[in-house]
Amino acid sequence: GGQVRLTVFFVRSVSTVQAIYDGKQANVAGFYTTSPTGALAVVPRTTSSMMDGDIILFHEYAHHVMMQYFTFPYPAWYVEGFAEFLSTTQFDKTGKPKLGLPAKHRAYGLFLGKDIPIRRLLTASVSDLSRAEVDPFYGRAWLATHYLSFSPERVGQLNTYLKSVGSGIAPQEAAQTVFGDLDRLDKDLDKYLNASRISYLQLAHPIPVAGNGVTITALSEAEGKAMPVRIAMMRGTQREKAEAQAETMRKIAASAPKDLAV
Repeated sequence: GGQVRLTVFFVRSVSTVQAIYDGKQANVAGFYTTSPTGALAVVPRTTSSMMDGDIILFHEYAHHVMMQYFTFPYPAWYVEGFAEFLSTTQFDKTGKPKLGLPAKHRAYGLFLGKDIPIRRLLTASVSDLSRAEVDPFYGRAWLATHYLSFSPERVGQLNTYLKSVGSGIAPQEAAQTVFGDLDRLDKDLDKYLNASRISYLQLAHPIPVAGNGVTITALSEAEGKAMPVRIAMMRGTQREKAEAQAETMRKIAASAPKDLAV
């Protein structure tokens, strides 16, 4: 009880996602948000990069999982690192998932992008980042999450750090206490990045799916036209845009007076 189900909207392309987001954030390939009407994610069906639709979907769904089930608000690097960690999930033919596969879509930022020093990684928020820092930050956040999850030398440190931050200790102070020398951690991350192999987790059983599988229902023409306004309303209508959205919906409804969905 009390759980919020996630509504996912698949749209045609990344440019459509950006237009829905607000038309200003060129770095946005998908997004997750909540409002009084519920939780929603908007992701593209196809992209022109290595970051395919599944990666974006799993990234945004991971944000929902964290908001639903995790105990504390966490620093930006772990919020995004956790989402990147789950973004590469793949399922074999029997439905068994592999978790923690390499984030190949972050290769450019990790190897050729702007350097993100460890203290910057641990303390920055996404809104603090310059455009050149965004991809390297996400890549480095994935790297730190993966390393701290699998490194035998640092077993238990990530959980201790997160509990420390959750109790109110500043992220950098918690990091220095739990991880020790941060410059060494930075070098350990570099070494981990350049290793020839990387570990991942293969679950022994498929993830069970409740119900009778997938039901597909085609939208009416009018409902399709109304969908962008529906998404905007779910995000949370801004006062200055409310009347224009209402007028758009009135016109669509007038064109299809018997369409209950509209």
